[in-house]
Amino acid sequence: MTYIYVLGPCYSCGALFSFNPHLVPSVPVLEDGTIARGGTREPICRTCATLANRHRARLGLPLWNVSDEAYEPTEAL
Repeated sequence: MTYIYVLGPCYSCGALFSFNPHLVPSVPVLEDGTIARGGTREPICRTCATLANRHRARLGLPLWNVSDEAYEPTEAL
């Protein structure tokens, strides 16, 4: 079997991390750096996703569903 993962920077903190491109939490970012619908999806690391969910919980917003496999290699098709 062959496995793949992506290595890239977290949009929030800039840390380099590996992730499954199909499952990693991400935010849509426009060319000017604004987070908005229609932007390019940018990945968020596990630490920042956890912090974001804590903040969302305090605000009463729905939490991001972060898969246990979001930061693991995925089987190549």
